[in-house]
Amino acid sequence: MPLITGTLRASFSPRTLVIESGCVLKESGTGALSRIWKLLTFSVTPPGAAATLATWLDPHEVNWSILLTGLLTLGIALVFAIRLPRLQPAGWPTFRPRAGAGGPSGLGGWLVVMAIGVIVLPLRVLLYLVRVAPTYTASSWARLTTPSGAAYHPLWAPSLLFELVCNLAILVFSGLQLWLFFRRNRLFPSVFIVFGVARVIIQLLDAVAVSSLPPLQSRATNEWSALASTSLGTALWVAYTLRSRRVRNTFVI
Repeated sequence: MPLITGTLRASFSPRTLVIESGCVLKESGTGALSRIWKLLTFSVTPPGAAATLATWLDPHEVNWSILLTGLLTLGIALVFAIRLPRLQPAGWPTFRPRAGAGGPSGLGGWLVVMAIGVIVLPLRVLLYLVRVAPTYTASSWARLTTPSGAAYHPLWAPSLLFELVCNLAILVFSGLQLWLFFRRNRLFPSVFIVFGVARVIIQLLDAVAVSSLPPLQSRATNEWSALASTSLGTALWVAYTLRSRRVRNTFVI
């Protein structure tokens, strides 16, 4: 009667699980031994495998729907940002110096601190987008948004899309804000105020989304603390922008 014995070997590479099986067939009674080696190899992506920025170099990992969404967002934001300085929205105040009003002007005082924040913001957003880019690769996106996946949650797709669109828009308008600042454009104070309030609203919605996603529950407290800090900072800078004579005397072009 034939007796079948087998061996099983498994090995991991960073993204691939390889399993090899070897089968041995022994004929009892005659003393003859025949060996049949059958090799089976297949690959699976472990559920917890994290993509890296280098993953985008793999043509199979390009997420075309996300890429096109990002490009469309950038295009719309750029068109709006380019047209905004030429077409001042109705109702937006212009910060002209009062007749006969003295006071400081130019870069100095608290305006230096504001300038540092205006310069740093687009760099921070750009670095953040680079850091989270692997989340939007084809394999990572499928793992989080496929209903049959272990990591699936119905809020992953809208939350990630919302974050991507908002961060790309913030990147564009932080660049516009920087340009208006160093041009000493009279629209800068209005853009700074509206942009600051918009960022607080976006961060509020992001904190709500994080609190609603079970895998991110541990981050919820930090998100709400960051929101409180951002709201307080925005309120202080808005008050400074509205009341500062230096701001009113500087952005006059």
